[in-house]
Amino acid sequence: MNTRTKSTLWIAAVAAALLAFAPATAATADSLQPTPAVGGAQPGGEEVRFGTTLEDSVLLGVAGQDSGGVASPNSGGVASPEGGGVTIQTIPFNPGDVAACNLANNPNWVIVENIHTFPYDNGSGNPAWSGGDVDLLCGTETTSGFKHIRDRHQWGQIGSPNGWETVRASASGALGYQSPQSWDEYMIHAVHDTLDYANPYPAVNQEQQKVCFSAPFHIWKGTQIYASYYANTVLSKSNYIVITAFLSNNSQASACNSTAWND
Repeated sequence: MNTRTKSTLWIAAVAAALLAFAPATAATADSLQPTPAVGGAQPGGEEVRFGTTLEDSVLLGVAGQDSGGVASPNSGGVASPEGGGVTIQTIPFNPGDVAACNLANNPNWVIVENIHTFPYDNGSGNPAWSGGDVDLLCGTETTSGFKHIRDRHQWGQIGSPNGWETVRASASGALGYQSPQSWDEYMIHAVHDTLDYANPYPAVNQEQQKVCFSAPFHIWKGTQIYASYYANTVLSKSNYIVITAFLSNNSQASACNSTAWND
């Protein structure tokens, strides 16, 4: 049986038991989906968006409004999905993921599958990356995957001040209330963006069979950049999984040319 399968009976039983406690609105693999950018001031406030480019960004909400369109500047309240936010539920996305990843500690459980990547070739005949679909597994805190990212990069640390919660805090500042999106929704969307808009050319560690993709992305308020970050995603060349996803210390520079991602 494939070690990444989600069809074990005991997991299904635990998932069924947890289903009664699951939120009604569940996230999807990339629950932040691009929506047309209107830009500028909307009735009651400006759109706040997230993405590498304004054109391909995703709507987070409207500044100064909660999910129902009621003005609530600096209220600190959590908006619900209707206001441009997607969900307040963190990944793992469903009871089966919770049971397998957090309770059973199955490192091979697939959290997000079939993340598409393009091939990258610098013309040397030895491509940095051959392209294809990759998976984000549950993993472990010390190796790779979702648990590794959550343990090392959800929050900023000494020497690495930017965590994924830093991005969420910037979005909350632009919105004027707490971002309804969870830290890992920002992380997952940034992973997609780094793989789609890699800049500079991906860096390769042949000895460790790793490749590092990076790209800048922004929190947009109206048509102006409110905050900028540089995201980095490291993939395994040998088994096509996401090893980690983290933010550069410098918001204007890739960390793929440093030695940190090789650790």
